Amino acid sequence: MANRPTAGPKPSLIEQARVQLSGQLLAMFDLAVEERFLKPENRGLVLAWDSVAQLLQALAEWRPVRVEKWLDRNAT
Repeated sequence: MANRPTAGPKPSLIEQARVQLSGQLLAMFDLAVEERFLKPENRGLVLAWDSVAQLLQALAEWRPVRVEKWLDRNAT
């Protein structure tokens, strides 16, 4: 019987839960933008990457964006 290739160690239950919860949180932010409860510029404040190196690079490149405080009720 041949050895099967492995993809590496399985993520722990805590890691699996973290990935699932962070994905759900980001999806909630995306829905809030879609429903106009949150501005896209404010959604952009939440950075999420798969690796620490990518996150640190994104943080180094991030620049604040100035936006008006209130959403325009008449905008479509």
